[in-house]
Amino acid sequence: MIPLALPNPIGPVYQFTETILQEAMAMASQSTRRRIIVPIHRSPEDTVQRMVNVMLRGTYVRPHIHRGPNACELIYPIAGVILFVAFSESGELVNRVEMRAGLQCPVVDIIPGVWHTFFPVSEYAAVLEIKAGPFDSKADKEFAAWGPLENTPEAVEFVHKITNNHI
Repeated sequence: MIPLALPNPIGPVYQFTETILQEAMAMASQSTRRRIIVPIHRSPEDTVQRMVNVMLRGTYVRPHIHRGPNACELIYPIAGVILFVAFSESGELVNRVEMRAGLQCPVVDIIPGVWHTFFPVSEYAAVLEIKAGPFDSKADKEFAAWGPLENTPEAVEFVHKITNNHI
């Protein structure tokens, strides 16, 4: 079974390399989620959580919200093209941004309390995510009731509508 994330690195300096990207893409291709997290932070207890989300076309991150007072999130594609989408509380599209690695500072910063998702529109994408820590899987995010579950036909249709600007 493919894990949701690789192990946290050790040592004082970590370098995310092309080799690591290729290995993560191979693992993501074997995962039903079609993505894998490559942690950069050394521990889930770190006060700043840094990770690269390696995603293959066809993955879907269910829309979610981070409600904690310090639950901001920064998203920066370092490879590929992603579509970032923000929603209202009721699921209406509020913001839709295509983000390409290497072009004119493609950074999105999200304050706490914003419903959002992102997914690759290229064959693959690697997205640097920075969030406040420590990580608590029970309190990290809340999924939108109006957002389809992962790995369902409804999720495929949802992504299709968003990608084609029909939502």
